Amino acid sequence: MQLRAVVLGSGAWGCAIANLLADRGYNVLIWCREQNIADEINQQHTNILYLPGLSLHTNIRATIDISVAAQHADLVFEAVPVAYLRSVLQAFKPYQRRHRWVALSKGMEQHSFALSTQIIDEMLQPEGLAVIAGPTFARDLIERQFSAAVLASTNDVLRNELMTNLPTFYFKLFPSRDVIGVQVAGAIKNVLAIAVGIAKGAGCKDNTVAYLLTAGMEEMAELTSFFVGQRGTMYGLAGLGDMLLTCTGSLSKNQRAGFLLGQGKTLTQVRAELATMPEGINTLHSLIVLMEREKLYFPILSATHQFIAGCASLEQFFTVTLSAPIIPF
Repeated sequence: MQLRAVVLGSGAWGCAIANLLADRGYNVLIWCREQNIADEINQQHTNILYLPGLSLHTNIRATIDISVAAQHADLVFEAVPVAYLRSVLQAFKPYQRRHRWVALSKGMEQHSFALSTQIIDEMLQPEGLAVIAGPTFARDLIERQFSAAVLASTNDVLRNELMTNLPTFYFKLFPSRDVIGVQVAGAIKNVLAIAVGIAKGAGCKDNTVAYLLTAGMEEMAELTSFFVGQRGTMYGLAGLGDMLLTCTGSLSKNQRAGFLLGQGKTLTQVRAELATMPEGINTLHSLIVLMEREKLYFPILSATHQFIAGCASLEQFFTVTLSAPIIPF
């Protein structure tokens, strides 16, 4: 019997995972918000808005009807921005049965500070829950460039099933049980990419970037410990690997947003130019509230927030970031 899967979200990352699943022989249905994107995927096998110049597997179909998506398969991959995840799950909830979920979103919900798997578990109490994260640009994955990521789950049956059915000749998975650490790393690295982008936009070169990456790793590791994740996860694919890709890769939207801000653009101008708000901006707002509430202090995160909010100059941004310690706090 042919394997079946649902992907919630028709952005670049959702389409990349759908394409991977189709390569592995899955019959894939993508749930989209917009009818025009669903029509384009069904009729032309493209998604020009998010993946210009690329074609999608012909085994992928799309729908805007979430009830149809829920009935298509019991294996669900969610690729919805964290800011909208709860509302999408609320729409899905009436159709939830024995679904197993794989979280793909990288971020943290404002006010609750919840990670994707925590939101899914709270709202749906699924049969099984996993997360995939690592240094994987969507475009590279669709072009079948060799890539690797971490698959984390405390559900051994689901983790073993996915470890068997997902890898391809160009995509390798490494198993983990650190569901929290993998997600914290995925959220924080987006914020660090904005900081690196600001530095690059201001004209800084490799020395500055190397410092920000090294000090940023410490902040990421400390926050992982705060959320009761495993500190060692930060030095693997989900931490160091994804941070390097997002902070230095040419396709990084978070880094691009920071670059534009470092050049003097406003947040409104950045949103207009990128046609979307990178996840790191929302995550940063959540982290600042958390830091204030818990009396935590992370110089790079704080300086980045102050600069974006217009409360700090570039000189002040660098003064604060360069005060960050390189040893654990």
